[in-house]
Amino acid sequence: MDKGLPLVVMYILTHLALIFFMYPTYIVSSTSTGHWLPVLCGYLIHILVLTAYLTGLGYFKNQDIVEILMSNKIAAIFLLLPVTFYLILLAIVTTRAISEIITIVYLSRTPMWVIMCLFLVIAGFMANSGLKSLFRIGILLGILFAPIIFIVLISSFQNIDWRYLFPLVNKEMWSFSFLGNKSFHNGGFAFTGAFVFFGFIPKQIALKRKQILLSSLILLPVFLAAVYVPILTFGEATATQFQFPYITSLDTVESNWMMFDRITIFFLQSLIAFVMLYIGLVLWEAITILHRTVIKVKQNYILTALILFVFVVCLQITDWADVEKLFYWNTLLRTYIIIVLPAALLLLGIYRKRKFGQQKG
Repeated sequence: MDKGLPLVVMYILTHLALIFFMYPTYIVSSTSTGHWLPVLCGYLIHILVLTAYLTGLGYFKNQDIVEILMSNKIAAIFLLLPVTFYLILLAIVTTRAISEIITIVYLSRTPMWVIMCLFLVIAGFMANSGLKSLFRIGILLGILFAPIIFIVLISSFQNIDWRYLFPLVNKEMWSFSFLGNKSFHNGGFAFTGAFVFFGFIPKQIALKRKQILLSSLILLPVFLAAVYVPILTFGEATATQFQFPYITSLDTVESNWMMFDRITIFFLQSLIAFVMLYIGLVLWEAITILHRTVIKVKQNYILTALILFVFVVCLQITDWADVEKLFYWNTLLRTYIIIVLPAALLLLGIYRKRKFGQQKG
C-alpha cells in the first residue's frame, strides 16, 4: 500500500466531518446570490495556505513542526501556544455542535451530557492509541462509511430544482461583499480545521505535496454540493431559515431500500464516525504539543486532563448562541493558523536553505 494513502484518506475524512453541518449554514447566509464564489474563494485560500504549509515543511526533511520550532524553545512556545488553543477550541466546538445535532435529529430524550461524554471517551481512546492507530482507524472508517456518504450525496439531488441555480453571475456578487460578512469568516473553519496534522507527520511518513494537493480536488465538488443541495431544494430564501440546511434537505429524500426510516439518520450514522476520528486527531495534536513543549508528564495524564477540561467547558455552553460565539472567537485563532503558521515555516525553511547554500559556497 502506498505510504501516502493514509494521509490522503485522513485528510479527506476529516474534512467530510466538517463540511455538511455548519458550513452550508454560514455560506448560504454570507450572500444572497452566486454562492459558488465564496465557496471557491475559501477553497483557493485553503490551497494557498496548504501549499505554503507543505512547502515550508518540505525544507525540513524528517522533522515535524514541534521539532522544527523547538530549535528556539521560547519562540516555539509562543508560536505553538495559539495552535494548541485553536485545537482545544476546535474539540470543544465540534463536540458541542455534533451533540446538539444528534439531539435534534434522533436522540431528543437523551441528555446532551451523555452524548458529549460518549464522544469524548471514544475520541480520547483513539487519541491515546497514537498516530499510526488513528491512520488505521481512518482507513477502516473510510472503507465502511465513505461509500455510504457518496451514495447519500448522490441521493440528495433527488428533489432539486435547477432553476434555483440562476443567476450564476451578476454584478452584485463581483462586489465581493461576502468577504466582510461574519458568516463567511465563520464558515472558514471547514477549510482550516483539518490540515494542521500534516505538520506532525514527517518523522513517520514522508509528505507528498503533489499527491495531497491533487486529493484536495475531491473536496471542491463536495463543498459545492453541501451548499447548493439545500439552495436547489428549497430556494435561497428558504434555505437561509434552516439551522442545518443540508441535513434538512436530506429529510425530503424518499428511499425505500434503506434500513432506516429517514436517509438523514443513515447519513448521520456515517458522519459521526468521521467526527469522532476528527476529534481524536485534534486531541492527539494538542497533547503532542503540550507534552513536547511545556508539560513533562505522561501523555495519558495530559489527555485525561484535556478531556475533562473539554467536557466541563462543553457543559457550560447552554445554548446554540454560545456555540455561535465560540465559532466567531475561533476566527481570530483561525486567522493566526492560516497566516502566521505557514508563513513562519516557509520563512524558516528559506532561511535554512540559504544558510546551507552559503556554507557550501
